[in-house]
Amino acid sequence: MYIVPIAFVVATPLVWAYSMQDSERIEKKIQVGNLDLSEMTFSEAIAALKSAPLKAPTVTVKLADRTFTVPATQLGWNLNYEETAKSAFELGQQRGAFEKVQYRFGWKKDTQSASWVVSVNSTVLKKQLDQWSRTLDGKPVPAKAIYQNGKYVIQADKPGQAADVTSVLSTYSSNPALTSLEIPIKTTRAAVTRESLKPLVDQANLVLRPITVIGVTPAGKERPTTLNVNTVADLFWVRADKLELDPKGIQRAVQKLDGLIGQAAQNASFRFVKGQIKTVPEKTGYSVDQKTATQALSDMVLKPEMIQVEVPLKVQEPTLTIADLPDPKALKLISTGTSTFKGSSRERSTNVKVAAAALDGHVIAPDQVFSFNDAIGEISPENGYVGALVISGGRTVEGVGGGVCQVSTTTFRSMYKAGLPIVERNQHAYWVHWYAPHMGFEAAVYQPGVDLKMKNDTGAPILVRTITDMEKGTLTVNLYGIPVKRKVTVSDAVVLSRTPHPPSKTIYDSSLAPGQRKQVDWAVDGYNVQVTRTITDSKGTRKDTISSNYKPWQAVFAVGPAR
Repeated sequence: MYIVPIAFVVATPLVWAYSMQDSERIEKKIQVGNLDLSEMTFSEAIAALKSAPLKAPTVTVKLADRTFTVPATQLGWNLNYEETAKSAFELGQQRGAFEKVQYRFGWKKDTQSASWVVSVNSTVLKKQLDQWSRTLDGKPVPAKAIYQNGKYVIQADKPGQAADVTSVLSTYSSNPALTSLEIPIKTTRAAVTRESLKPLVDQANLVLRPITVIGVTPAGKERPTTLNVNTVADLFWVRADKLELDPKGIQRAVQKLDGLIGQAAQNASFRFVKGQIKTVPEKTGYSVDQKTATQALSDMVLKPEMIQVEVPLKVQEPTLTIADLPDPKALKLISTGTSTFKGSSRERSTNVKVAAAALDGHVIAPDQVFSFNDAIGEISPENGYVGALVISGGRTVEGVGGGVCQVSTTTFRSMYKAGLPIVERNQHAYWVHWYAPHMGFEAAVYQPGVDLKMKNDTGAPILVRTITDMEKGTLTVNLYGIPVKRKVTVSDAVVLSRTPHPPSKTIYDSSLAPGQRKQVDWAVDGYNVQVTRTITDSKGTRKDTISSNYKPWQAVFAVGPAR
């Protein structure tokens, strides 16, 4: 028989009872880092931890060839004081009853350490990783065929790079003690590569050859032209998997053919010979059969062995024949418009002269709506126009054809005084002094889209005659026709309101020399004006009004960089 000592039997419950005292406090000889939490309550431990927090480490993050070194807090690293205190408390509770007594009576003196509990805010971490990852070349860039210098070349593909943020989120969240992280890179190959595109580019360069287009009139007369390689390149696309016709490019080419192998019909007209008006007979023209030509080009563009195609030309009859013209002797001066451009720059004067010459001799058929832009043709350097000041986009800037509005304004004055109905008339944004003293009696044009249109309601053709005196700086537009019993008076402008111009402003211009100052726009007051026309004829007396609301315009000075 084994006999338990009486002392042991008595001591055991006493030890147990003593060990249970203050079970809501952290046991003795427990610390976190260098901070002693012995016999502290849970709340006291949290307060102590907050007073001496663990310093956040520095973390180095590698992304491709870039390295970022930041405090861990920037990656969402966060001390969890409650969990740290709980960890210290639980460490003490892991001691046995006798061990607790030993620590409490000081019989056992070694210290036990609990670790700081650190968590990671995944939202903060992901935001930072995403910010760095945006520096990568995200999506792959496919190879592309580019036309340059008469042939197709390949713009190489670029692989895409995407950061594997998810794996770093998992790694760092599970081990916030890490001081070195690397964001894995996923590389994605482009769907279209240089290698896959090369056969198509080789094929496209075979397709690039001059194409001879022969227009054939109904009488069998041939009118040839050649579409060069640049034009042919505009007729098709190099796609990722095939060559594909470009319907819009083909349409443009066919329209261009009209001017190359077609010949516009010419209406009968008048011309001045030694001060006398002579008739000029009409001429039949030819136009490209658009539908047939489009189909013919479409059928052969992608077949490099075909280098020639025939397209039919249709007869284009003039709309005004010599039989429609009155006897030149019956033509009388029915209206005159004048304006002055003296003092204009050489460039502006050149444009006035070119536009006036293009308009001179134009004939407006009965009931025809005259279009100023159609009458003078395209405003381009090829037609003799040069750069001068124009109003565009709320500024006075350099543009081809500045000064053409001098001609449209003078033409409008002549036609308005003749009583012709207005179909379209536009004012300038601000009052332009070249049209003084007749404020509001002007017409702005701009290609494309802004036109001057007037209808010939005289019942007979009207001949437009322009006279440009470059020495005096004057422009006259005369209208000749069969006089109608019509009396027209045009009032002076009535100024309804005036708005002072705003203060000048200064803009920076890096093209100017340091310290240079240059005026690029000029101040003009704003005006609201009206001009009234009174017409008396067999229908009675009627009035119409043209209104112009000119904006107040500010002076603008451009300055160069600081010295």
